[in-house]
Amino acid sequence: MVSKSLNNTDKLQTDSVAPEANVLRVIFADDSRMYREQQSDLLRRFSSIELVGVASSGIKLLNIAQSVQWDVALLDIAMPTLDGIETLKRLLEIRPEAIVLMLTAFERPHTLREALAAGAKGFLTKETSTEEIVSALHNAYNGKTVLNQRPTDMLLNYYIQSNQTRVDEDFAKRVKTLPDRLYRIAQYLAKSYTNREIARATGLSEHTVGSYVRDTINLLEARRGEIAVKMQELNLGD
Repeated sequence: MVSKSLNNTDKLQTDSVAPEANVLRVIFADDSRMYREQQSDLLRRFSSIELVGVASSGIKLLNIAQSVQWDVALLDIAMPTLDGIETLKRLLEIRPEAIVLMLTAFERPHTLREALAAGAKGFLTKETSTEEIVSALHNAYNGKTVLNQRPTDMLLNYYIQSNQTRVDEDFAKRVKTLPDRLYRIAQYLAKSYTNREIARATGLSEHTVGSYVRDTINLLEARRGEIAVKMQELNLGD
């Protein structure tokens, strides 16, 4: 489904991101020709976005990813042959620190969890306006895990309805053994804080926060996005 914003190009705001924001080089894959072409056209209208590669499949995107310089990837989750999650995993094999956002036209909470656990930095539905996508791309690039409202509601409802039967007990044990300073960091990661935001909240230097975040990730044996999901499972985000 194409968002209503796609039909409102005359009123599209291209300066929604702060003027000082970096220009992001984006690669984009979606197997829907209509959505791909319309969304690509709209993304190119934003001065803070440089669309350096567009693909109709995961395989083609992987080829692009190895031939151009890029900052953020935007992937449709439901593509034939090589779906978005498998494409995500292969991108992370090529570039472990890659920043990837997922797009979906359907609502499957377990897919949301799988994408975040695999290393996605965010999850957006195709009803998301282009302006919101651009903002999400910049937030993800700046270290945040990005979920718009519908995926957030899906995730919360999923865990409420499952009555927490899916809680990772091994992860819970690892959380309990964290030193106090790192447990505090894990709580901020649960809220998708960037390192800079954690530094501001705690009064620590960004260098110290970076070290603490790395230690937390290593001790919890989980990616940053996965920590956010699992901490929510355990109701430890507050």
